[in-house]
Amino acid sequence: MINSIERVFHPIGQGAFYSERHDDFNIVYDCGEWKNTKESDLLVKNSFMSNSVIDILFISHFDFDHVSKIDVLKNTFRIKTCVLPLLYKQQMNILKNFYASQGQNNVSDLISNPQEYFGSQTKIISVEIGNDEGQNNGETAIPYDSLESSQKLKSGTGISIKDWIYIPYNINYSQRHEELKNLFKQAGLDIDLFQKDIDYGVQNRKLIKQIYEKTKGGINFNSMLLYSGPQGNSLFTLRACTRCYRPCCENLVYINCFIERDRTACIFTGDADLNHIDIEKIFQRYWRYVGTIQIPHHGDAKSFDVSLLKERRFVFPVSYGKTNTYGHPADNIITEITRHESFPVHVNEDKDSIYIQLIKNNV
Repeated sequence: MINSIERVFHPIGQGAFYSERHDDFNIVYDCGEWKNTKESDLLVKNSFMSNSVIDILFISHFDFDHVSKIDVLKNTFRIKTCVLPLLYKQQMNILKNFYASQGQNNVSDLISNPQEYFGSQTKIISVEIGNDEGQNNGETAIPYDSLESSQKLKSGTGISIKDWIYIPYNINYSQRHEELKNLFKQAGLDIDLFQKDIDYGVQNRKLIKQIYEKTKGGINFNSMLLYSGPQGNSLFTLRACTRCYRPCCENLVYINCFIERDRTACIFTGDADLNHIDIEKIFQRYWRYVGTIQIPHHGDAKSFDVSLLKERRFVFPVSYGKTNTYGHPADNIITEITRHESFPVHVNEDKDSIYIQLIKNNV
């Protein structure tokens, strides 16, 4: 039985780094930052107590600002299991050659051979692409201790830790390949040659970087959602958090001042486009438990689905850098969330912007 959980949205800036600690069990969802600063190195190194173990690292996708600090994480803590989206060979070749052409060889190595990158002590689990938004995800669950290295999971298969469950769901944006082909063609480049020849990528690195920046959502074809919440009828209560949205409250306050305390589940979204998929259908079996949703893509205006706001109130953490050049988070998204009486939580590079939720088992 889990006694308590701490869910932490770390202040890493324009990137993503989230963790949960269940008594003696630790998980991380993404670990990266766009500028690759020494400050973010220290933040990752100090995120857990020394000699801690990361039981599961979930990787949503392979954008630099989501994975650039995994090197620091794995060199500081032992990572027992890594769960990542399954890539087809064509997708893998495009991604690994892009990062190699930009001199980001650590990310290229992670993509091309995750087992070699992490080492033999880490189990590598890949999640297949989901193709049915209406399925009852989480109906099938595998106990964490039963996971085997090189195992492939169907999207929606739960990983259970006592009375808690993690449900990864791998989304594929197939239209991005056609978009990339067209952009390569417009730039006078051969995408097939780029996949086969890294030297070709290095020779055209500036043009390829420009293509990357033009592509909607980047060149990643995948983004893996993650449900984290109670399994079955387990009763948990969101007891306290580090933010409150009532002027009369300060510091550590009880969460019931602004949201239902029994909705302890969170959906981590990475850089998913919530207009492209229906997260309520994807996680319909557990939707009633969801009270927190990470705003995808650092608050990008085109990635958020405002229809989420019509049903009930949520807490919406958003990670972004204060000096980012993308306009994140979009003012209209923050305004809409507030207007519908939900609650945006700003997490940036300021240390005091860390957001922590404390969840307790009712038993």
